[in-house]
Parts: sequence; C-alpha cells; structure tokens
Amino acid sequence: RERVTMNRKLRDVMSRFIRRCIENKTDHTYVLLGYTPDDLRKHLESKFIEKMSWSNYGKWHVDHIKPIVQFAKEGVTDPKIINALSNLQPLWAKDNLKKSSKWQS
Repeated sequence: RERVTMNRKLRDVMSRFIRRCIENKTDHTYVLLGYTPDDLRKHLESKFIEKMSWSNYGKWHVDHIKPIVQFAKEGVTDPKIINALSNLQPLWAKDNLKKSSKWQS
C-alpha cells in the first residue's frame, strides 16, 4: 500500500511539471524538463490524430508512453527523463484511462 501511495505521489508530481510547462508558469520548470511550452506544443501537435486540437484538450490527455510507475519501479526519478518529449504523446482520454499504467517494452 505504501508503494502504491508513493507511486501515486510521484505521478502527481510529474503531472504538475507537465501542467506547469503547458500553462507557462515558471522558467524553472523549463530548465528542469529541458524544453519550453512551445517545444511541448509543437511536439504534441505533430502527434495529433484526426479531430485532436487544443480546443478539445480534455477529451485527450498528455500520455506518458512509458508510464511513470514503470520508471519508479526501475528507480528512475529524474523528471527530465520521465517527461522527455520522446515519452509524451496525445492520447484520447478514454484510451489513456484504459491504458492506465500498463506498458509493453
């Protein structure tokens, strides 16, 4: 139970990093993650599939391709690695919720 709680906390922390970057709140976040909100926007837009747009954000989520929980299991806690652009993709909300923390290497 303690491990699940720790994993949840780590996931929440990482989610806040992404949210801050999208909302353009702090330069520290950009230094920590290694990219700007504009970089993140361009990356996500390059991966949009049909009908995805910023106007329907919420119907799709920013998904960690390799889940944060998997990184935690491997002892990786570096936000720059976990939240690398190469590990982020837009994914329909229903698909992201279904995927949850599953990962196939």
